[in-house]
Amino acid sequence: MLNNAWPSLIWHLYDYYLVPGGGYFGTKKAMEPLHVQYDYADRSVAVVNDTYEAHPGVKVVAKVYNLEEKSWRRTKKR
Repeated sequence: MLNNAWPSLIWHLYDYYLVPGGGYFGTKKAMEPLHVQYDYADRSVAVVNDTYEAHPGVKVVAKVYNLEEKSWRRTKKR
């Protein structure tokens, strides 16, 4: 859906005045040419590469925080 049928904070890309909504920023982040994503089903991390070139030596660093905003775990993967 591109615009709101009713005032809301989710699922629309822009409103009547063409002001970007929350869905716009999520879509913008998800459409990066080189994107890291997490799969909740099997708890795996994947890198999606929409470019036509390899990116050797790229590292992914994930930090997990608890509810008190303290670092709980840090993981690196090549």
